[in-house]
Amino acid sequence: MPRFEGAPVALPLQQPDANRPLPRVQIPGSSQLRPGSVQTQGLPANRVALRILVIGPTPEDPGLQAWRALLDQLGANYEVLYAATQELTPGFLEDANGGRFQAILLSSNNLPYEVSPGRFESAFSGDEWRLLWDYQRRYAVRSVSLYTFPGPGTPNTWEADPEDYPEDYCIRSVRPAGYEGVPTDNRATNPPGDPPDNPPVWMTLTPEGRGVFSYLNPNAEIPIQNAYLYPARLATAQESPGCLVQPLLQDTEGNVLGVLSRSSDGRERIALTFASNPYLLHTQLLGYGLIRWATRGLFIGERRHILAVDVDDWGLESDWWDDALQPGDPLRYRPQTFRLSAQDAWSLYQQQRQLNASYPLSNGFMLNLAFNGRGVNLGAAASCNPGVSSSDPLSSLTKCLASRMRWVNHTRDHPSMDNITDPAALRFQIAENTRLANQMGLWYSPKTLKTGELSGLGWYRSPAPAPVIPPALPSECPAVSGPTGPGADEPRKDFGLICANQSMLDRAVELGIRYIHGNYSVKSHQPPCPICGVVLRPGLLMIPVWPTNIAYTVTTPAEATSFYNYIYAPGGRFPYWPRALTYEEILDQETNLALYHLQVSASSHYFHQANLREYAPGRSLVFDYLNRLMQKYTSYYSIPVLNPSWDEIGAYVAERTQHTALLQAGITAFWDRSQNLVTISAPAGISGVLFFTGTAQGMSWVYGGDTVSKVSLSAGQELRFSYHPGE
Repeated sequence: MPRFEGAPVALPLQQPDANRPLPRVQIPGSSQLRPGSVQTQGLPANRVALRILVIGPTPEDPGLQAWRALLDQLGANYEVLYAATQELTPGFLEDANGGRFQAILLSSNNLPYEVSPGRFESAFSGDEWRLLWDYQRRYAVRSVSLYTFPGPGTPNTWEADPEDYPEDYCIRSVRPAGYEGVPTDNRATNPPGDPPDNPPVWMTLTPEGRGVFSYLNPNAEIPIQNAYLYPARLATAQESPGCLVQPLLQDTEGNVLGVLSRSSDGRERIALTFASNPYLLHTQLLGYGLIRWATRGLFIGERRHILAVDVDDWGLESDWWDDALQPGDPLRYRPQTFRLSAQDAWSLYQQQRQLNASYPLSNGFMLNLAFNGRGVNLGAAASCNPGVSSSDPLSSLTKCLASRMRWVNHTRDHPSMDNITDPAALRFQIAENTRLANQMGLWYSPKTLKTGELSGLGWYRSPAPAPVIPPALPSECPAVSGPTGPGADEPRKDFGLICANQSMLDRAVELGIRYIHGNYSVKSHQPPCPICGVVLRPGLLMIPVWPTNIAYTVTTPAEATSFYNYIYAPGGRFPYWPRALTYEEILDQETNLALYHLQVSASSHYFHQANLREYAPGRSLVFDYLNRLMQKYTSYYSIPVLNPSWDEIGAYVAERTQHTALLQAGITAFWDRSQNLVTISAPAGISGVLFFTGTAQGMSWVYGGDTVSKVSLSAGQELRFSYHPGE
């Protein structure tokens, strides 16, 4: 679905690429190797690298993409083997230091790829499967299969029927036609409330599953949508001699959808019987627990759930949407503008308090209010009485809320920064706004800047054929449009960060700005990894924020619905849905997106001051959204969201950017389990912050029951510490 304030953004969570059955395969090159028969002499079987191996047939495999996305979100140390084109060899799994991998993550249990139209083979030969199993057995390395056939065969004896399953994970199909799988809803554009082609399957945690996925709500009902699945049952002792198994996940009929098992040769494994891709809710909910289990709780990387919401243009007025418009009508607004009242401001504080009371996992949540100093009156007396007699009641309430909200620099006047080149004018917009914020006593993030309309960063309107205002841009960049004339009504275009306003960036650094907001809808603003920033200058990091489809001009549910359908309903500017949506359906879609973003990034969603209007007692569009989002979050999770200030978010993203640079430069980390000793070494020539989970070193904390550590490593530094599993 497009975002109105930027380039089109695909709607995640409804991607259909996982909704396909797992093909039957032939396993080529079968020899009569048995588990444990591939031996490499003289290697220390207790020493493994803190590195994860991901195995999939091809880069396009949805399960492999899911693993990569989950690991990138954590900042994990991992390597990928594309099994259709890369051979698994003893030298790949082991070297002179010991085992090269602490955990194995399979995209599926049979690694299928199409060798000719309609004919599939396993990307691993029989010898490669045996080699992998022997490595796991000797080094006590766990594995997870993300998409698994329930088989009729016995563990490790695929030679009896060399199709479908190298091993069966101690589960059996409950359907005679189990190979075909069960499709769930596969209509990517199905609005909420419309009958799906196939309904979702609801999945719950077993008592054993609550241990593996301890961060989830133990009573969570998880929908499997847009994904094939294979309902299963546990194999009997006669069907799988020597195979020990526990159910982790089940459907409403008691069918098994995930298991933890120990093979007859002692290998520990988890298998899920449904498909995944990076955008599916069940993938995001279960992924962390699978990785944590596979690594025995010790791994490079960490996770946290950050809930941040910005509301722009505090103190200013905005255009006001005319909700009488219909799709296809000329765009127009009401003749009057909208500005928050003191009553609106006091109500939003009460709504914030109510959100925290209703949802303890919101963890003391506060809004980030993007402040424009032009809109306030310094002389107005502070008051928490919305009926105060004041030269500007909103300014009086602003002083009351100064330490009860968080505040961000949004420039004094909210000008476009695309074409202001005068250093004095730029300093005035940034520094004067900070001075006014300090005069108002605001709890303010002085290192963070959000420009008006996220301008000045190479995403702007350009006229044709002649320039109106010469920009401070490289000669190859198109000119910037003026406020009127050619190009003024054109949509913004992404010309790349090379076309950012360099004078504006220079002034930002000069004035102590360290973090500047970009726009996730703009391709050139998207960072190279999920929790990274884009370095614009030494010491200046761009962190994109998420737009929403609640327009800056709307104040009530009726207005929000009118605008949304003006854009996305049939006949709209960007028609997407097959019919107009209701306000409740819009909230559902927007909070589905927000829940996904909350799990995969460390940034905020942004609204505008008109969206805070108290349209009914104790109600506003922003808090309708937040209450719906927290309702969903608490139905799935038992761990709190985090709500840092924007300066704290910036510092965290900067450190995660360093962390990623260390991984890319080739950090080395080993766990010697015979001595309970961990050794981590930074590569030569690069230093930075490294995060890891499972033990307390350096600066450490506990989140979701897991100990997380942050250490600063200088180039070539070696860190050694003892580690005892379960400590």
